[in-house]
Amino acid sequence: MAVASRYQVPRSRVLGRPARARTVYFYDEATGRLTHSETTWESEWDEDDFDWAVGHMAEEADRCPGCHQPLSETTDPAAEGRYQASALRCHACTPLEAERAKWAAAPDGLLFDVRRRS
Repeated sequence: MAVASRYQVPRSRVLGRPARARTVYFYDEATGRLTHSETTWESEWDEDDFDWAVGHMAEEADRCPGCHQPLSETTDPAAEGRYQASALRCHACTPLEAERAKWAAAPDGLLFDVRRRS
């Protein structure tokens, strides 16, 4: 669902459902020649896609902006003491933050980059 949401396409398309069309051909009764055709495409979003999208939006709205856990669970008084936090070090952010600190007094507008050494 995250891919479908990111690229704003129906979940069923991400999973491989092809676009379907129905073409009706119209013929002249006297000559039997084709006069025109009309093609109608099925709706891109079906009911299942819509339900998945609404569910995904509800799940995202329930996320704590700090820890990304579901607020409906983490704010329940019964959850007190049920969570444990730990510190992790990102070995790319460490030199990046050190470089930012060196330039803290510089004017705004500096961009910083971090790359893996070969």
